[in-house]
Parts: sequence; structure tokens; C-alpha cells
Amino acid sequence: MDFNEYYSPENYNPYSISSIFNYAKNLKGHTLADKCHSDILEKSIAGKGNFGQYLEKFYFGYEPNNNPEPDFSYVDVELKTGAILETSKGFRAKERLAIGIINFSNIINESFESSHVWEKLKMPLLVFHVYKKDEDPRNYKVSNVNIVQYTNAEIAQIRDDWNLIRNKVANGKAHEISGGDTLLLEAATTGSKNQKYVAQPFSDELAHPRRFALKQAFVTTLLKKESYLVEEEIISSTVEEEIVPPLVEEEMISPQTFLINKLKEYRDISLDEAISMLNIEKSTQKNFISKVSKKLVEKILLDEYSENIFDSLELIHKTCRVFDGKLKENISFPYMKYDELVQQEWEESDFHQIIESKFMFVFWESINNEFYLKKISFWNAPPKDVLEAKRIWEKTKQLILDKQADNLPKTKESYFVHVRPHGRDSNDKYPTLYGVDVKKQSFWIHKNYIEENILNT
Repeated sequence: MDFNEYYSPENYNPYSISSIFNYAKNLKGHTLADKCHSDILEKSIAGKGNFGQYLEKFYFGYEPNNNPEPDFSYVDVELKTGAILETSKGFRAKERLAIGIINFSNIINESFESSHVWEKLKMPLLVFHVYKKDEDPRNYKVSNVNIVQYTNAEIAQIRDDWNLIRNKVANGKAHEISGGDTLLLEAATTGSKNQKYVAQPFSDELAHPRRFALKQAFVTTLLKKESYLVEEEIISSTVEEEIVPPLVEEEMISPQTFLINKLKEYRDISLDEAISMLNIEKSTQKNFISKVSKKLVEKILLDEYSENIFDSLELIHKTCRVFDGKLKENISFPYMKYDELVQQEWEESDFHQIIESKFMFVFWESINNEFYLKKISFWNAPPKDVLEAKRIWEKTKQLILDKQADNLPKTKESYFVHVRPHGRDSNDKYPTLYGVDVKKQSFWIHKNYIEENILNT
């Protein structure tokens, strides 16, 4: 570690996890301006990640760097910072947690256990703050400080996610990597729309530069965990022997693999049987079957892992009703906000985040007026379809800019996605930047696309 003038052995011992942790916990409820040398107010650091750089330089007293090894390399602890958003339901992570750039040439020569990403992930010290727009990072109030303890299931899923990404690169398909390929560890895009693509081994096709990141929902789960290192555990002088990096065991099965195998047992179960098994009351609500689908998956996960881990998997769940082999409806997403959409670029847009996600499709087929579970599929959009979604999104943006928000792409304009109304009624509208309220609309996936590419494959 490259210490600077702000480090003092009286603050913490870099060879002791408990010492580092105790010192970090002193930040909780305070700002960096409260706890750091007054120089922090005089020396500004520019850039998106400047909270983390202020924390490293002025609080922990070492120079910010891009070294591949963990920040506290003597004890294999990596410092990771981020923001939370306070909501009516508590809080959630503001965004995914970046780990490091993926080197396509190096990853093919690594195993997960020896990889740079696992070195940084196996024992992260999380220091998160409450996000406030336009606030000086030095005045962010620190809200969460802890060292993560993963479950075996989480480790197994992170391992499987890493292996999937590595194997795509090894097969000359780095250009086909998608954020929706994985559940917890993501190969996220990096940079602006004009960033240059990079070379990859085993293919002449250039690939989008990507970085490893923990997905937003999983970061929220980590921040809410109760199985962190607790104060009683760090008082003991033998704590260094107790706090050890987690082991990656080959026989550990990831939640995704478990779910895929377990759900096969429930194929052809009737809706009434599912309702009885789940002990829920039947309803005529439009989204009732969707609720049953989610409850079924949650029960399976709860029975296996003794906790509901569904929300941490960041799956977009869609339940579809099938009649005579055909879907009843197209697949909808949240309505678009015209004024916000036109301020976005594709890479940062809400729809890009959705279309690059992993989906869980649950199909219930109507037979003699009773629904039966036909199929459950995990799916994410292939690269060519992501590009098609981008084309429709960009056309939508341009039409709104041209003051034609009431004339957005119809079904016939794409084999994949389109725009249609998505409000309570024709009077349910949203304002545009050109001063006209237009009925709410959203992006939809064609039902025939779902039939051909997911239901019947």
C-alpha cells in the first residue's frame, strides 16, 4: 500500500481486518468533512468516483490507484463505495457496484478462484452513503459500513456468472456478451456511446469494452444482510483467525441451476393445485396468475435456502397466458417519461437496462378452462435483438424530439418491439418537453416473438 501523509498507525493497523473494520465504522452517521483532515476541504478531486477517492486519500491515508489486487492487500480486503437511495420501503442501492475492467486477453487464462475479480470480491468492505443530488461528496452522510459474508449459494452463483462470461470470451464471442447473461455478477458496458470497441482473442469481431460489476439488486441485498461481521466478533484477539476469505467449493450449486432443475418437477401442475400448495386465496385480479408464479418460485427458493433470495437475483418476471398455443397479450414494460427519455443516450436509458436484463418467463396454458403450468424459461435478448431494440428506441426518441410523441413506432415497424398506449385510459397522460400532454405509452415485446423464440423452443 502506498500510504500518504494522512495515514497514522494510531488510526488503524493495515495488517488487521478488525482494526480496519473498526476504523471504518467510525464513519457511520458522519461525513468525510467531519472525520478527515481539514485539507479535504481545500483539495478537490474531480470525477464520478470522487467519494471513494476522498475516502481512500484523506480517511484511510493511501493514494487512490488502479491496482488489480485488493486495496488492503495485506489482509485481502477490498474497499468498495457506493450510494443508497432512501425510499418508502426502506432503501436500495442506487446503482450496480463496479469491480474492474474485463481484460479479454487475460481472463481466458484465469480460473475463478485465481481471478482478479474474486480477489477483489471475496472480502469487500462496503462504505455506502445516502445519495443527494448535487451534494458535495465530502458532505455525503455515510449510512452503511460492513464487511460482506456471502452465503454458499451466492458464491456459487457468482462463480457460475464469471465462468459464463469467461467461456464466451474463450469461444470468440466477447461481442455477444450481455448484462442479461448472468444473475449476480455482470459484464456491464462501460463508457459513452462513442467509446471505441476493442479487440478480443479468437475472433476478428470487435467487442464492446466491459467491466465486472455486482448487479444493483444484489448490492441492495448485501447492504441489508444481517449476517455481517458483528461487533462482538471483532473484540476477540483471535479474530484474525476467525475472519477468513470464503472457500469456493466445486460441488456448490448456484440458485439458477437449482431453480432450472427444480422447476421441472412442477410442470403441468394446475393453477388450483398451486394455489392450494401455496395456501393463498384465489382472486379474480388481472395479475393474480403472475402473483402465483412469483410465490411458487419464492417458495422453492425459501425451502432450499431458508430465505427468500428471489429479489437479489434481479430477474424480470413475466407471466404469460397461453390459449391454443398462442399468447394472450404482448409483453409490456413501465410507461415512458417523454421528458426524461429525450435527455438520455441509449447506453444509459431505462429501456436499455430492461432489455439487457435476464427474464424469467412463466407460461400457463389454458386447457378445458383450467390453467396448467406449461413452461418456465430464463431468457435474455440476443445481441441482434438488443440492436433492434436500440433502433426502435432511437426512432422513438427522435419522434418525441420532433414533437410526434403521439406517432411512435407501431407493431409493423419491428419484428421485436413496438410502442403502444399503457395508461389507465385515454385521459391518463404524461407531459412532453414541447408543452403537450400525450397519453402514456410504453415499449412492448411482440407476443409472436415470445411464441417463436421462447415458448416454442
